[in-house]
Amino acid sequence: NFELAYLYVMEYLPANLPDYIHYHNVEHTVEVVRNIETIAKGENVNDEEMVILKTAALFHDTGFTQTYNNHEFVSTQIAREVLPKYGYSDEQIDLVSSLIMATVYPPQPKNKLEMIISDADILYIGEDDFDNVAKKLEIEFKHEAIINDHNDWLRTEYNFLKNAKFYTDTAKKLMDEGLRKNLEEAERQYLQSINSK
Repeated sequence: NFELAYLYVMEYLPANLPDYIHYHNVEHTVEVVRNIETIAKGENVNDEEMVILKTAALFHDTGFTQTYNNHEFVSTQIAREVLPKYGYSDEQIDLVSSLIMATVYPPQPKNKLEMIISDADILYIGEDDFDNVAKKLEIEFKHEAIINDHNDWLRTEYNFLKNAKFYTDTAKKLMDEGLRKNLEEAERQYLQSINSK
């Protein structure tokens, strides 16, 4: 029962996420589930695949409640613990878990469903408000000492966008142009930060 699993995660994340998690929060999870619906429809998945994809999106960042590094694996453990209560079979839970692991960065999707969830997780990189969303991620990276300062963030962000790509035709059509613009802006900001040193 996806609806009940959805309600569970909507309560679980806000109650258990650390305060410094500004990006990988319940809003991001809701957005990725929505992105799944958009991309999966465009990719003509069947009803069961749609539910499995949405379930994987729902649980893919639950591991942040316990750890920042390797959160994907912890997310699969949480899914395996919770989903039997909502009528998911072992086979369905295995598929959900493999799709959660497909969100590990850098993505290496091996099939259509993995391509869909990979794209859904980072669809924001092609959106107009990319910069505002990225600022939330910068807060997390600073807290985790992944970056030292804002200049370090600008370099990280530029390199990420430079190497980022969408895998499904649907996401490419929707977001390739936006990704190109966001990359240009990230490059401009990064070069400005280097030149101002």
